[in-house]
Amino acid sequence: MRIFIAVTLDAATRAQVAALTDALRSQPAVAAARVRWVPAANLHLTLRFLGELNEHRAATVAEALTSRWALSPFQVSLGAASLFPPRGAPRVVWLDVREGADGLHALHREVERRLAGIGFPPERRPFRPHLTIGRVKRIARSAERGFAGTVGATTVPPMQWTVDRVALMESRLSSEGAAYHEVAAVTLGPTACSPSIPPGRSRHARSGSP
Repeated sequence: MRIFIAVTLDAATRAQVAALTDALRSQPAVAAARVRWVPAANLHLTLRFLGELNEHRAATVAEALTSRWALSPFQVSLGAASLFPPRGAPRVVWLDVREGADGLHALHREVERRLAGIGFPPERRPFRPHLTIGRVKRIARSAERGFAGTVGATTVPPMQWTVDRVALMESRLSSEGAAYHEVAAVTLGPTACSPSIPPGRSRHARSGSP
């Protein structure tokens, strides 16, 4: 099982990001590159990517993740469109987080604390919350400057939603790309319900949309 922990978007925000992506990909300087754009259903902010885990290990992660969280829901809004890396051949198109970064950092720290308790070492690279919207597969060197300028000049309309849950997701790869399925989730808040994997299904992912 290819596993990651994420914050998902609500339906309205997914639709707004999808509209922004459609407008961006129609620009000549962007259309000239080969970009795999993230489908609306797959949009998410990754808190921690764990990679390939066997079913038993994934169930252990789900149990650790879904015990009660004291952190409260908070608002997140998206900011400017950017590229990674910032110089040279672009590989990723993403949206920055304008508001709510502190809350996302708090979620990341709590995820890291819970994973450390079950034997996962902390990530070495710094956590920077962002929303990936596209992955550049091929671009001519002569087109890089125009591509970067177009992405950087993109007007991002106000997009805000409430982060009130953290999800454990499975990524299933196929020739058509990745499909994400929710394995388990926890609701934020000291009095919130903290669901875990249903009995008898600890070795199977539950379908869902991020």
